[in-house]
Amino acid sequence: MGARSAAREDGTIGRLDGNNFKIGLARFDDLPYSRNRPPSPDSSYEDIYLTIGIRPNLFSGSQAMDLRICRIAKLLQHIGVRRFIDDLLRAAKAMPEFLNAAQINLVETSPVLRGMQEELIGLERAIWHEALTTLPESPSIIIANEFFDALPVKQFEHRGGKWFERCVGLEEEKLTIGHAPAPMPERFDAFAYDGAIVEDSPARDSVAEEIASMARAYKTAAVIIDYGHETRAPGDTLQAMRAHKFVPVLHEPGNNDLTAHVDFESLASALRRGGVSVSPVTTQRSFLINMGLEERAERLSATASEEQKADIAAAVKRLAGPGDMGNLFKAICAVSPGLTMPFPFAAS
Repeated sequence: MGARSAAREDGTIGRLDGNNFKIGLARFDDLPYSRNRPPSPDSSYEDIYLTIGIRPNLFSGSQAMDLRICRIAKLLQHIGVRRFIDDLLRAAKAMPEFLNAAQINLVETSPVLRGMQEELIGLERAIWHEALTTLPESPSIIIANEFFDALPVKQFEHRGGKWFERCVGLEEEKLTIGHAPAPMPERFDAFAYDGAIVEDSPARDSVAEEIASMARAYKTAAVIIDYGHETRAPGDTLQAMRAHKFVPVLHEPGNNDLTAHVDFESLASALRRGGVSVSPVTTQRSFLINMGLEERAERLSATASEEQKADIAAAVKRLAGPGDMGNLFKAICAVSPGLTMPFPFAAS
């Protein structure tokens, strides 16, 4: 990636040369989480992204929700979260003893969103936590869907033979991007060429290591699905979105959703450092097709109207199409030492 000395044409990001940067620096991961703000009435998000686990006596799980919904009326009408949980519980009916013992645990740091979740989900047996570390100590099933992309990243840029951390500061009372000299881990040596931008996420690694710690202590399986790249690569993937539209990263901090592509190579390394078995990375397309997406769509279409058939086909394309979410999203599984890697993940 070539060096950029000015803002993009769409204004997504700007920067200052180091000698013109006058004010103190704040790293990207010091910006406030958007999930800690109350909903804004002028937005119309409708998508729900969540991480969820079902926890019975034999299994424990965790949930952290990134609710990208800001219009209260639509939030209360939206059934995505509850449908997701209902689907999991319906599938669990195949194992009555498991279902009867099941308990849903949710991890949410924002009191505002926690209250919204309680009203939306409405399950008496659901329990909320502020961190993974407060979950009951017992075996777990963890499903993390579009969770890791919302965790903070650090960005580094190679300029003039040196690495600099891209930081946030002020110039003429406006937020802008500057550079501060920073040491770099050896794993990024291959990208030490002028203009290269790399991303690192100690926050993701920390959560992955927490999951691994749980898995070492109690039998646990964790499925992680997110958008990102299979192997470590340079590139600026940090983006801000509001009402389904891209906005400049530094525009109205705290009022937009900041995300970045997940580096699955780094994520898998963090899990393995924690002592768990990790599957190879697979695409969402491969994962869903192996799980029977096409057969399921065919059965649903058999009794559907023409309009419903078109909706089903569009949904399959969006989820598994190579040019849609199918190849952009990846999936990985981690299990406790000694546990068999579940289908459709292959043992590494």
